[in-house]
Amino acid sequence: MRTFAFLHELAHLILRLSGLCDLSEENTARPREFEVFCNKVAILALVADKLLLRLSSVNCS
Repeated sequence: MRTFAFLHELAHLILRLSGLCDLSEENTARPREFEVFCNKVAILALVADKLLLRLSSVNCS
């Protein structure tokens, strides 16, 4: 769970989108969509990581 949270927050930083602590009005238009998007980024990163680990263990000979 910590890895997911880290990746989720990293997506916020990369996109320069606020989290729950930001009370500025510039990012309040669609906060739910931003959270869902950051969740998807974290999930895709985790799935890609697991897939790469699985593929790297396959014997190609």
